[in-house]
Amino acid sequence: MMRRTLVLTDMPPHVRRQHTDAPLPDKQGRVGPAVTAADVREFLMAYCSCLVAATAFLF
Repeated sequence: MMRRTLVLTDMPPHVRRQHTDAPLPDKQGRVGPAVTAADVREFLMAYCSCLVAATAFLF
């Protein structure tokens, strides 16, 4: 049986460098809103239809 040890070390320097050198995204660079009114409407339609279906199934 092969025994493996748990390694609790930091990432290698070349991996860590890639993450720290990348510029952080700013919130003002967005083109449009992340959630549109159509997204909210579709979510509410799906939620209400599932609620009605579950209620009809239970009663």
